[in-house]
Amino acid sequence: MTRIRMDWKKLALTAEGHAGGGPRGQNIICAGISALTQALLNQLLLEEETRTIYTIDEEKGTLSVRTFPDERIKPRILDYFRVIMTGLKAWEQAFPENVKTEEVNEDGTA
Repeated sequence: MTRIRMDWKKLALTAEGHAGGGPRGQNIICAGISALTQALLNQLLLEEETRTIYTIDEEKGTLSVRTFPDERIKPRILDYFRVIMTGLKAWEQAFPENVKTEEVNEDGTA
């Protein structure tokens, strides 16, 4: 199971575990989750007015990302996270035995 936790106050997203939807390298669920989370990470790293820290461990199936945006661009950064969480929740809805999402501090305020 892949567990995804989004902390809106900290602007931190963690995805942990392999979804178990097929053999390694052929797991469509893990591939979808990876595509979404890595797209978020790549976009955050392009933002010059934010500092982003992250870790990736492919063996454990873990990606953690936290960003510290300048207040002027924070609304845009929140939108990036909202789009990715929409996609991740869709994976959870389609594969509830393989994906679990959790959101905390959902109002997005600091």
